[in-house]
Amino acid sequence: MQTRHNKLNSNQIQMLLLVFKYRYVTAALLARHKGTNKSAATKSLRILLEQEYIDRRYDNSYRLLGKSASYCLTPKGIKVVKEDADKDEGALRAIYKDRKATDSFIEHNLSVMEALVQLKSLYGSHLMYFTRSQVMGFDIFPNPGPPLYMRESEPAENEEPKEYMLEIYTDTLAWIIRKRIDEYITHFDEEGWSKGRHYPTLLFVAPNKRIEKHLQKYVETARDDAYIPDKDLIFMTTTVKDLFTRSNMFIWTNVTDLGGRCRL
Repeated sequence: MQTRHNKLNSNQIQMLLLVFKYRYVTAALLARHKGTNKSAATKSLRILLEQEYIDRRYDNSYRLLGKSASYCLTPKGIKVVKEDADKDEGALRAIYKDRKATDSFIEHNLSVMEALVQLKSLYGSHLMYFTRSQVMGFDIFPNPGPPLYMRESEPAENEEPKEYMLEIYTDTLAWIIRKRIDEYITHFDEEGWSKGRHYPTLLFVAPNKRIEKHLQKYVETARDDAYIPDKDLIFMTTTVKDLFTRSNMFIWTNVTDLGGRCRL
């Protein structure tokens, strides 16, 4: 591969910042995120790949499985991102390991990106969206932080902005999700939230309806065991299918009120 060394333009730097945000990206998801076509996103990624700012994960097994190539930052790309003063050093150090990430890690990060793109299509500018890479270093969050944190962009007058922390599981055993629920309950009980604000609503995206119903029952029991009132720690659930395929905002179920799907 012949490497070109042209100076990066602002669009290319923004592309690298997007790769930092999501850790792994595909051309199709980038196209949806930026509102452009896939061929334009592929061309932009190819140029950055040729200049060795990003690396590509793709082999024959991807072709057999119908999977798209995925891209992450190289040390050269990380150096560019590092020039942004808002980037946490811990987040940057973690990204150095991305080139050797497992397939499950890559798939999870791509599902987070797809979830964010889908939520933006449903809720638009009503919410602001931040990934784990962006909130790393803020000690108000549990450790590890949520894959996706969202905050209301324009709250009603004299009201605090609504906040959300989202966990997504596309193919995960129920006990692993239960463990994460316990971690949030412990964080709520021991750390709380910043400046007396209401703890963010916890959004759990389950692999299927069976596990979703199981988690709803577990949340009720776990909250009761911790003596936490329902209104103080709100859980909402949905499934991967409902999140990715529904075209309206009514995709969530409040665990306290199982009367049907609702919006945020």
